Amino acid sequence: MQFQWDAGNIAKLEKVRNSGRNITVDEIESVFVDPDRLTETAIPDDKTGEKRYKATGLSNQNRVISVIFVIRNGEIRIFNVWKTKQTTLKKYHAQTTDTRGEEAIRSETDPDGQRD
Repeated sequence: MQFQWDAGNIAKLEKVRNSGRNITVDEIESVFVDPDRLTETAIPDDKTGEKRYKATGLSNQNRVISVIFVIRNGEIRIFNVWKTKQTTLKKYHAQTTDTRGEEAIRSETDPDGQRD
């Protein structure tokens, strides 16, 4: 899986980091290897018509994050990322199963009580 990182989306990630979200490139990329990752089609871009997607998955920092991305020239290009809010977190956990086929229980909370 190849990722497209350039000055544009690195600058955006720096703004995300400065806003207190403290999410790294490595953590973002790790979401895409979560076998239980939830991927949904988001609203297409008005200017380009590109389909944007939202992936929600467990990162290598053991927190569930959501990532907005497109597939451009066979590579994943990241647009935005945040710690997953309660509505999507519940959806993610509802479809996530452990090795015994039971619903997985992962401790993830949203201290602000915000919704996606």
